[in-house]
Amino acid sequence: MFDMDEPLMYNTQSDDIHDAVVEHYLNQPVIVKMDEQKSVNDTSCRHEELVADPDDTIGEAIYHGCTNRKCGVGFYVRPNAK
Repeated sequence: MFDMDEPLMYNTQSDDIHDAVVEHYLNQPVIVKMDEQKSVNDTSCRHEELVADPDDTIGEAIYHGCTNRKCGVGFYVRPNAK
């Protein structure tokens, strides 16, 4: 047992200080120059080979994704589309 009247606390500062710091950082605008960013996907991919994923559908359309792992492009193709 401690010989103290007050309970032990992790931090003796009020939550107001912590809230103010969090609020300051959350409200700061982030400026990104898009012309300086690298593309995430392979922008030169020609999507020469697509693979169907029969579990990924929208109605009758089946998702076909590019086999290039860095591409990220895919299409929903409906069989016998008129």
